[in-house]
Amino acid sequence: MTKMPFTFVKFPFHILLFLVLSLPSPVISQDQQTTLLGIKRQFGDPPALRSWKSSSPPCAWPEIRCSGGFVTELHLAGKNISAVQLPAAICDLAHLAHLNLSDNNIAGQFPAFLSNCSNLKLLDLSQNYLAGPIPNDIAKFKTLNYLDLGGNSFSGDIPAAIGAVSELRTLLLYRNEFNGTFPSEIGNLTNLEVLGIGLYILT
Repeated sequence: MTKMPFTFVKFPFHILLFLVLSLPSPVISQDQQTTLLGIKRQFGDPPALRSWKSSSPPCAWPEIRCSGGFVTELHLAGKNISAVQLPAAICDLAHLAHLNLSDNNIAGQFPAFLSNCSNLKLLDLSQNYLAGPIPNDIAKFKTLNYLDLGGNSFSGDIPAAIGAVSELRTLLLYRNEFNGTFPSEIGNLTNLEVLGIGLYILT
């Protein structure tokens, strides 16, 4: 069998650049954009989210992080969001891993429905006006490794069920109105590295 000689073809740089730019890139689905715009409406269309428009891709919005064409992070700290109940549609973003709603005007009770966000790893609800007890449903947050509920008005006992959130590495509950006992079940959090209770943060 006769071997054919190998020939190396050298393309000009501008042709290579064109070929690279022509490759398909991940595009966020219309469903995710519709979900985000619905969340914005339920937040009362805060001026801080004026960049959220149907004419631009959500992965280009400053508060959004995407991976592989999916929304993975919502960074909404300090956006002057007022809400008594968070939109359940947040968990329609199936790949959401980080949700930061700190330093807003969010009231009501602990949003237990967020346990339906099956990939959620970071939840920051600090510096809001959330009140009432933390429910035993906290045990359903199986994937969380960072939880910050500091600077709210949560009261009652810190539930023993929090010891079932086994992936937690950071747990911040400082500056609330808890008046019960400290649950020994927190000792079950074998991955815990940072704990904030009362006015103190322990590492």
